[in-house]
Amino acid sequence: MGKTSIEWTDAQMVDRDGRRVRKYTRQDPTRPGQQLRRQMALVGLRWCRGCSAWLPQDNVTRQGACRPCTNAEYRARYAADGQAIRARVHARKRGVLPVPSIAAEVLTENFAGKCAYCPAPATTWDHIHPVSLGGDTVPGNLVPACSPCNSSKKSSNVLDWCEKTGRDPFGVIEVLLLSEVL
Repeated sequence: MGKTSIEWTDAQMVDRDGRRVRKYTRQDPTRPGQQLRRQMALVGLRWCRGCSAWLPQDNVTRQGACRPCTNAEYRARYAADGQAIRARVHARKRGVLPVPSIAAEVLTENFAGKCAYCPAPATTWDHIHPVSLGGDTVPGNLVPACSPCNSSKKSSNVLDWCEKTGRDPFGVIEVLLLSEVL
């Protein structure tokens, strides 16, 4: 049918002067058609899908929305699912992959939602072998941790950290073995 991305509903065959012509009904008649968009592009205007207005071409992004509308859409997505967006942004800044959802479920279940290093509730993920030292985001290298434990461990070795903080290294070795089983 062509390379346009306009959505059309069912086509109807109409006979005009002995010819068969297809007549299309637009799904959203409030939006301008391709022909009108091309005419306005010649004048230097583009349609913003968010505010439903003709704006200068420089003000409308390739996705079809102006900057204020794009920001409003992002804020709405963030309000709906902010935790996933925060995790993705944080992981991208650090250069690591986000924790796979199935691994997160299994690890949380195995540790009963508690920190791997203390009895506090887990709110973060700790890389046993730190990312800064070459560790990957794989289930065998991840354990749930509370913020204080994860922040104090930083990029140190687990056993060295246990010695420095006075934690039981045998309990941590047990945690390491449990995470390796996954």
